[in-house]
Amino acid sequence: MDLQIRIYGSLLIISVLLINNIYSQDRKFSPTCNSSFSITTPYKNPAFTDKLTTPDKAQHFMGSLISTVLFYKIFQDPLKMNKSNSKYLAVGITMGLGVSKEIYDSSRSEGAFSWKDLLADLAGITVGLILANQP
Repeated sequence: MDLQIRIYGSLLIISVLLINNIYSQDRKFSPTCNSSFSITTPYKNPAFTDKLTTPDKAQHFMGSLISTVLFYKIFQDPLKMNKSNSKYLAVGITMGLGVSKEIYDSSRSEGAFSWKDLLADLAGITVGLILANQP
């Protein structure tokens, strides 16, 4: 059991580092301020686009999928929680991380809060739960 905790912990640390590296490389927006910027525009940076087909959505999907499976397995196997509690905790923590990331993005001059990113997170969580429940 001690080996499982070390393996899951190492995988979690590696995945967080990889996801952080991916997010830091994806930031290509230039922070510009324009005095004619409309207050009705939902984004601080007019150059910011939020399409469903951007690499950012795939990163959100994969990050949520990986973290959901890892948290689920950590709570269920080494910590001996039942399946229901493991599922709720894994979903709660992963969704909390996704919402926190969007709040952080909204505070940056080159980013914005994206509901589409949260939708990709939710899809990753769903697939992660399906994969984690396979025998």
